[in-house]
Amino acid sequence: MPLIKQGIPLGIIHLENVGYEATWRDQRVLLMTYHNMKPLDPEAHRHIADWVGQGGSLIYCGRDDDPFQNVLEWWNTSRNHYTAPSQHLFALMGMDGQVAEGHYTFGKGHVYVLRHDPQEFVLTAGADSLLLQTLEAAYGPYEQKNSFVLHRGPYLIASVVDESPVSSEPLVLKGRFIDLFDPSLPVISEKVVQPGEQAFLFDLDKMADKTRPQVLASASRQYDEEVTSNSFSFVSKSPNDTDNVMRILLPQAPKLVQVSITSQSNWDEESQTLLLGFVNAPEGVRVRIEW
Repeated sequence: MPLIKQGIPLGIIHLENVGYEATWRDQRVLLMTYHNMKPLDPEAHRHIADWVGQGGSLIYCGRDDDPFQNVLEWWNTSRNHYTAPSQHLFALMGMDGQVAEGHYTFGKGHVYVLRHDPQEFVLTAGADSLLLQTLEAAYGPYEQKNSFVLHRGPYLIASVVDESPVSSEPLVLKGRFIDLFDPSLPVISEKVVQPGEQAFLFDLDKMADKTRPQVLASASRQYDEEVTSNSFSFVSKSPNDTDNVMRILLPQAPKLVQVSITSQSNWDEESQTLLLGFVNAPEGVRVRIEW
């Protein structure tokens, strides 16, 4: 949470997947702990140690003193006599015994050991300073902000965190968007996202094909789409008695909008989209648009 509150994007690596090369692609820093869950087998440690040796930076957080460190498991049975599973990982990197808090090197990589349980960074104001300093040492300078913005094709997701030590200012997004969190699907040129809020937008300027007639957003699924030089038709299906609102991209203003049931429509010239609304039906509502 201290990293998220500073706008630092994080990803999750599953311990079961560390044996796959793709898991480590573009990874520079691994933050891990055994304060809660423990490793099921020692094999994962060999892959983590290999990654560190090749230049990765590992930040390990934990006092390793919770009662579950002492259950009869692979790290303290048979030939192993470790009092905590992390000791096995450290031993693979030449760090034997009770590893103290500090900075170590292994191969081309670095290991940072913080003898603090993760919860300690968030229970007291300002207690996260050590974690953030260690992150900067492992990663280098990073941008601090109070927001996240993610693009996936024409879709844009934004979130502004609350309790951020960086800023309490809103995030202002400018462009041509369909607001997908607004049931009326308005076309907007500016979206203001306040702390504690999120936005889900369709970016009209990021479409792969801006010339093909298509449904951009809808509370239904479209079937049997047909496009001609001057028409676009389809069948819209969704659960019975639910309201459907859809935003449709067209090459020019429609001359005819035919819907098999009562509907309302509105043309937006600036975005070249038609707003169409009607009551859904599972058997399908036929729509034909001509221009």
